[in-house]
Amino acid sequence: MSYTEQEKQEALALYDELGSISKVINKLGFPSRQNMYTWIRKRNVEQKKRKKADCSDPPEHRRHPSLETKLNILHRCFELGEDILSVSEETGYSRTSIYLWRRKYLSGGSVSLMSKQKHLPRGELVPVESQSDTNQTELLAKIKELELENDILRETINVLKKDQGIDWLKLKNREKTMIVDAGLTEFIWVESVI
Repeated sequence: MSYTEQEKQEALALYDELGSISKVINKLGFPSRQNMYTWIRKRNVEQKKRKKADCSDPPEHRRHPSLETKLNILHRCFELGEDILSVSEETGYSRTSIYLWRRKYLSGGSVSLMSKQKHLPRGELVPVESQSDTNQTELLAKIKELELENDILRETINVLKKDQGIDWLKLKNREKTMIVDAGLTEFIWVESVI
């Protein structure tokens, strides 16, 4: 049997007033129990249509709340005993999120509640050339110094390989000078090429 829109609205209004499907059917004499359930379900679906997701991230309600906000909500729910549903509706964060924060807090403490991302405002990037230039020149000087030291050690090894009985401490100054000069001439030649 088909019912008019006016009859449906009348039955739903009476249901809201009485709160019982059986009383509505006894009073009006129509509809069937199944029709009544269907009308109520359709009405509730229309009322509870989901809003589009808000992709903004306003400062008063962050998508990723701060550690202090999470701890405050957990304190209210689990230490002061406030109802999680009411705290959830008041703060705007879901009950699922609150339970997830609690689980993380119990397993890892405050550190596990901290956001991975920092929500800091970013300014313009200002290039700093003076520090990088000085660092570069310092690094080049250090490279040259290490190359010189490396060449001296190589020449020392070459001299010592020729005669296994030579002791660096027993070498005369002239022999030490020969080793250093051999390394310096190569170093000066490499430096002039660069």
